[in-house]
Amino acid sequence: MENKNTICLLVTVAAAMVLKVVKLFPVVGSWTGNFCAVPMVAPLLGLFGGLSGTGLLCAGLYLTRLFFVKAVSLRLLTYGLPTLFASFYFINNKAFKVLVPAVCMVLFVSHAVGAQAWAYSLFWLVPMVAAFVKPHNIMVQSLGSTFTAHAVGSVIWIYSGVTTPAMWLALIPVVVFERVLFAAGTTVSYHAICAVSKKIALAAKKYCKQYA
Repeated sequence: MENKNTICLLVTVAAAMVLKVVKLFPVVGSWTGNFCAVPMVAPLLGLFGGLSGTGLLCAGLYLTRLFFVKAVSLRLLTYGLPTLFASFYFINNKAFKVLVPAVCMVLFVSHAVGAQAWAYSLFWLVPMVAAFVKPHNIMVQSLGSTFTAHAVGSVIWIYSGVTTPAMWLALIPVVVFERVLFAAGTTVSYHAICAVSKKIALAAKKYCKQYA
């Protein structure tokens, strides 16, 4: 991994730790309570760290959750999976970007409730389309990433809880708002992290020259 990406990765980890305590808004009908700001930053670990970055994310999510829950359960095993898949999206594997949301669409409409709210799963066409946009377009890739997280989370939700078709359909305008917000947050975070990392790299270079 290049030094630049290493610094970006470390700054991203630090930002995610800080933003973990920032609550945005309630999750309608979910056991998780509130959306926090971490999904705006954590997926960038895949962009800056590749497989090692996503592995770091996965380990951090599970170890932190295990520390507080102190018991292994199905809920724990699925904790963090949406964010992990969102991180993988930034690795730019086109097959992954298409197959994951496609499988989620199939699983969703295969459920008795999901079959009656099939229109909800059309959101997951976004990451499939975004897969064919140039990777340097961070806003588009952020949309693909956050909708991939949304797809995985929704499938977990529909198979592990009691929901109704009306609830899923009523969530459609909410999803548009929250996912655009997350994608915009990820885009802003990307530029902020790059700017901070550049300053750190320049400061380190200056320090090395001064004391070499």
